[in-house]
Amino acid sequence: MMKGMHAPLLGPHECPPVVGVCIAGAGRLCFVCEHAGQAIPERLDGLGLQETALNSHIAWDIGAYAVAEALSRRFDAPLAAQVYSRLVCDCNRLAEDPDCIPERSEHTTIPGNLALAPVARQARIDAIWTPFQDFVRQLLDARQAQGRLEALIAVHSFTPKYEDVVREMHCGLLFREDRRLADAVGAYLRQVPGLIVAENAPYSLFELQDYTIREHAERRGLPYLLVEIRQDLISTATGQQDWARRLGDAIEGALATLSEKHNPVSR
Repeated sequence: MMKGMHAPLLGPHECPPVVGVCIAGAGRLCFVCEHAGQAIPERLDGLGLQETALNSHIAWDIGAYAVAEALSRRFDAPLAAQVYSRLVCDCNRLAEDPDCIPERSEHTTIPGNLALAPVARQARIDAIWTPFQDFVRQLLDARQAQGRLEALIAVHSFTPKYEDVVREMHCGLLFREDRRLADAVGAYLRQVPGLIVAENAPYSLFELQDYTIREHAERRGLPYLLVEIRQDLISTATGQQDWARRLGDAIEGALATLSEKHNPVSR
């Protein structure tokens, strides 16, 4: 049974919903990782799930935070990472979207999310979703005002097999109308022999109710890229370092290419 929800969702000793890296960095990019962690507020008693489920892909984007952090440090650019499980509250969905607090993920029912009372749902939004969105918004506003914001890059990871469908691509580059950065990064990644780089896969930003890109990039006319990396490739420290280097090289090369074409990413 859930513990009393009249008290604040997060206790004073629990980690804040947002982790910031290189927030004062001199770089002109900004990174976000909405599914960086698998933490569950103590008051939610693990959402009624077994530890195996909480450690699996349904709870977080395995390996994504390590890659995002390495990119942040390489480019000396800020990273905003959300460390609570997306099963508690998915910060890449509208707060009103049922999938923001899902009752089921793939083949797993989430007991702690079933028939959630409005007050309990709002407690999660207030404690996690709103602080994360405010942090990202204020960060981008400040850097844009300073002329130090070139693009927003979201780092995600995906399970190699979903609902019994095997996903063979190694990474996906997701975009909507503005595909400049995706095209330029893709051109560099495809130079790696045998690397399968997909567009708008395993998900499409045209189909998903993705929040970060629409709200924090498109609304302010900011170029962007959402990167998806297959989780088995970044489940170890070595894989994470390899992909951070590979993706970092591609981003660096892409920005240089766009600048040489007199079509800078910045607007």
